Amino acid sequence: MALRKTVAHWKTLMIVGIALAAAVAGAFFYGYSRFAGPGPHDAPVVVIIPDGASLTATARRLAETGVVSAAILFTWGTRLQGADRDIRAGEYRIPAHASMAEVLAILRSGNVVQHTITIPEGLTSAQIVALVNAADALVGEVATIPPEGTLLPETYHYVRGTHRADLIARMQAAMESTLARLWAERDKERAPETPQAALILA
Repeated sequence: MALRKTVAHWKTLMIVGIALAAAVAGAFFYGYSRFAGPGPHDAPVVVIIPDGASLTATARRLAETGVVSAAILFTWGTRLQGADRDIRAGEYRIPAHASMAEVLAILRSGNVVQHTITIPEGLTSAQIVALVNAADALVGEVATIPPEGTLLPETYHYVRGTHRADLIARMQAAMESTLARLWAERDKERAPETPQAALILA
């Protein structure tokens, strides 16, 4: 009699164990299918991940912007991949219907949105500074107008959070580099007197 009870007890434990294992496996595969399946957003979404944001805060932001359907699934999927410390701050463009796995790969890549500003030829330094001060996604303000002819008219790429003064410095460095190149390539027999004159002739 005792033997029968023991066998029945073990059978019950086995059935319960199998049921629990099946439930865990089912939950895992359901979660994985949600993590790897298409995202809920019908159009590309731009998401900004602040510097120092935790995984929980990042997942919440993704859910609030409609990029992921459940913050907890993104959090656990990221942790299961051991990538919870790999997410990089920045501004990201997420394609429509990107899966959570694809979103995670984008946030780990560091391939942030590139903004552009085009400086047409013929503008004064004051006009260029005004364009830079009005440009989107830059920070700070340029108060001092650089000397005329020290900013190279060109299209410049930058990321969100770039300081406006740093962008002006890039324009100055680009001008210096261009002047040095043109001066080195000048026709010495008919060379202008200064690198600035060489730039005007070019």
